[in-house]
Amino acid sequence: MINKTNPKHVPEFDLALIDADSLMYSVAWVTPNAKAAERTLMQKVENMIEKNEVPEAYVFIKGDNNFRYTVDPEYKANRRQAMDPEVLDRVELLYSFARKNFIESHGGEADDYVSIYQYQSLDAGKQAVICHIDKDLNMIPGWHYNFKKEEYYFISPEESFTFMCRQLLAGDMGSDNIPGIKGVGDTTAGKILHNIRLSGMKDEIIKQWRVGARPIASGESTPEERYRRFLMSANCLILRETLEEVRPLSEEEILRKMTWSDKDSDYLFHKDRDVSDQILLNSLPISSYMDTKRVVRCEKTTDTGAAEPSSIQTSGTDSATE
Repeated sequence: MINKTNPKHVPEFDLALIDADSLMYSVAWVTPNAKAAERTLMQKVENMIEKNEVPEAYVFIKGDNNFRYTVDPEYKANRRQAMDPEVLDRVELLYSFARKNFIESHGGEADDYVSIYQYQSLDAGKQAVICHIDKDLNMIPGWHYNFKKEEYYFISPEESFTFMCRQLLAGDMGSDNIPGIKGVGDTTAGKILHNIRLSGMKDEIIKQWRVGARPIASGESTPEERYRRFLMSANCLILRETLEEVRPLSEEEILRKMTWSDKDSDYLFHKDRDVSDQILLNSLPISSYMDTKRVVRCEKTTDTGAAEPSSIQTSGTDSATE
């Protein structure tokens, strides 16, 4: 149960946003029987909802036509090659079941939809908790719950931005086959951005990609080729914030996502004092749970001029169970 008498413990949440994709694989891996896997999956989701004491929950799984495969046909090409065919079959059977109960993330990924719902929740003044074990979701500000470690942690808008910037340098070859700068992981990316203000990170990232001394993991050599590869990787790495953005972003839109224009929070990044893969709640000097809603990184416009959705659209149940 959540201990709400300790100020360092989490607040009451209005809703839970659950990334179930990683659950699907972990359950299918250890549960050969299809019916037993279905029961285990639902039990884990229900336990998560009960643990967080939320009146509503949104559970997301992958959908169809992920735009990232249009941006880069080699996206996640390493996953199926590395997985046991029998386990893959069990995963697909479990997805057939999950599609009847959870929200499919058509056009993008579960990560995108968790991000979109979180920003809509913040705009609506609701306190959500993001339930996951995927480091990529640390690009989303707010409260997080690692359901494997059963740990809560909080990520500020500034921290989520700098985590994204480090990802843009490192890429994600191991998990999603997204090339970055060769030899750069999270630690080295932190060293590259050390003592740079948030507003200066975009220029440093582009410089490292275009003319930096380190090669690109996918082999591009000229500044022009390296920059084109950067735009592809950035398009795959950056999580979307609105439903209208669930598509390939233009160069202008990518650069806008990398722009920090809030002068009041334009701090110098320190490689040893920022969000890492996981942040334990007790290590954070938190004075408030979420002082701001959506931080405006730059002027917010779209190339299409399309209106943003005014409310969450589910096309499915509002909770894990009927």
